[in-house]
Amino acid sequence: MLRDRPDAAELLELLDFHPPDWRRYYDTLWSRYPTLAADWVHVGFLNLPTTSAPDEDEWQWEQDREARRRQVYEQRVHRDQLILAEVRAKVLGLMAKRGAERARAQRVLDRRLDELGLRPLFPGGTHIPKSERPAMKKRYQELRHLIDKLRSTSAEADTANAKYRQALLIRFPLFSERHVEAIFRYPYPRRGATADAAMAVLARRFQTTPATLDRYLFPR
Repeated sequence: MLRDRPDAAELLELLDFHPPDWRRYYDTLWSRYPTLAADWVHVGFLNLPTTSAPDEDEWQWEQDREARRRQVYEQRVHRDQLILAEVRAKVLGLMAKRGAERARAQRVLDRRLDELGLRPLFPGGTHIPKSERPAMKKRYQELRHLIDKLRSTSAEADTANAKYRQALLIRFPLFSERHVEAIFRYPYPRRGATADAAMAVLARRFQTTPATLDRYLFPR
């Protein structure tokens, strides 16, 4: 957490951003960029206050947030259980077959695993499973919007200052230090700047190349 850093006060002063409630700010951020937030959050820069006795409004907000989290968790567990049951049934059926019939069943299973994103071809490869492509497009669109917000926020600041770039991670903890460095390599504002930066961030995050992402995100 940010409070554990010796330079926390300096970074907050450089950031010069004062939301009424940091927890609500982050909760809104996760809601606005759900695909990115589900992937990864830089917890080292979260500016979360220590626990205190909440008032009635704060208590109700916390209860509602926990209810939403439980619902998402239960939906995810249910989905995973259905997938596991489907894959298990296909594997058991495959084991009972022989020869050409088994080869056909193996191809069907491989295709289904690819659709579910369960084959170890990505990240780091040159193939994005079909099931991953819609989410990848959502990541790309969310990144373009978030990068534009980061760049417009810092338009009047000294973005060459390494400390200021770290301070930006308090407000935008969906990036890493390496992501921010990559983003600021592209001139801004100019047409296509957020598109190039978003591709660069995705390529770093999934250990692939912008050309691979471009091929699957924007097929010709």
